[in-house]
Amino acid sequence: MQILFRILPLILILSIPDSSEKRKESDLVRRLEAIFYDPAFARIPDRHFPVSEYGATGDGITLNTEAIQ
Repeated sequence: MQILFRILPLILILSIPDSSEKRKESDLVRRLEAIFYDPAFARIPDRHFPVSEYGATGDGITLNTEAIQ
């Protein structure tokens, strides 16, 4: 997951449309797009994890960092 947060800004920057007539993508951009557009890259399971079951409270006062992590 940490690698995703390191690479995500790069992907966002590279995905900004170029103002030139034709967009020329580098080999690196094509390889990164192939990885990140693959549905298996970040497969999200069809499950729910209520944080209240792990000790989180929704009182607006309690710090719930540990329960969420």
